Order: sequence, then structure tokens, then C-alpha cells
Amino acid sequence: MTLISEHIETDTRERILVVAERLFRQIGYQKTTVADIAKELRMSPANVYRFFESKKAIHQSVARSLMGEPSLLLCDEPTGNLDSKSAANVLDILGGLSRSGLTLVVITHDESVAARADRRVRIVDGTLGEVESAAAGRA
Repeated sequence: MTLISEHIETDTRERILVVAERLFRQIGYQKTTVADIAKELRMSPANVYRFFESKKAIHQSVARSLMGEPSLLLCDEPTGNLDSKSAANVLDILGGLSRSGLTLVVITHDESVAARADRRVRIVDGTLGEVESAAAGRA
């Protein structure tokens, strides 16, 4: 009985991700609600929340499924042309990926983005130099 239940739950979770990805592409992440995803699946939003704690968690799972399982993610100015709310969403997603064990290399001119890094290096006139780590600065 447990095996069947686990299969159904895995299938439901996958269906949620497929619909969410399609809606994110069609109408955008900001405009898509959990209720939209639920409606497409003919279920209640509460049922979606049984599988994901938030819309952000759905978004992170969609991003992971699109990326596969890389060990390194290169991000060149990931917040460069974004409004502040979208930039915060991107940085939260990157933070979650980092906490889950993915190594990130983020190239940025934005000091507030750089300040979130565990380790920072700077290139000046072609020379690479270590910047005090964020962890050491917090100690």
C-alpha cells in the first residue's frame, strides 16, 4: 500500500512541476499563482501546498529540473537587468542552490550581490586578488 501511495505522490509532484513550468513560461513567474497551477490540475491550492511549501519552492524545483544535476553554476550578472523584487527572487534561488551543495561562481559589479557570497575575489587590471571573505567579516 505504501508503494502505491509513494508512486501517486511522486506522480502528483511531477505533474505540479510540469504545469508550473508551462505557466511560468506562458504568463511569467510573477503573474503565476499557486491557484493557477492548482486550477490547471483540477485540485485545490491546499493540495499543491501538500507537496511544496511555497511558490518559491516550486520555482526552485523547476529550475533544478531544467538544470539537471550540475556541480558548478556560472552566473554572469544574474541580477543585471532585473527590478529589485525579481533580483531578490533570483538571489534567494541562488542562495538555496548554494545551501543544497551546488558551487556557484557569480560575476557581478553589484556590491550588494557580491556581499552575499561566502568567498569573494576581485580582478583589477588583470590581476586576481582575494577579498576578505563574508564569513570572516561577520565573525
